[in-house]
Amino acid sequence: GPLVVVGARGRAGARVRRAGLEPLGHLSGYEAKGSNWTKGLAQAASYATWADDATLAVQRLPRDSTRALAMAAGLRLGVIADGRWARRPEVQRLSPTTRMWASEHVVAALL
Repeated sequence: GPLVVVGARGRAGARVRRAGLEPLGHLSGYEAKGSNWTKGLAQAASYATWADDATLAVQRLPRDSTRALAMAAGLRLGVIADGRWARRPEVQRLSPTTRMWASEHVVAALL
């Protein structure tokens, strides 16, 4: 089939792919940590750059989880602690180019 130019690059550096390709459905990113929720939030936030939503799954949050949950809310991340949802992630609107890039990488990792 015909190739189409995608993305915001100029013609010299344009990306091309077959016309009609669509991104995968809904992509979620999950990061699991034993107890280091600060590193886990940072990693989950990096997933939010390409995933429709991202979640940190941690064995336990600190006794006072207010700060951790506020940071997660500020990043729109979900948090699972002690096997239960402490906060659901917020779905974000990603550009079609970003969604296609993420889909291509997920498929490539599975092959």
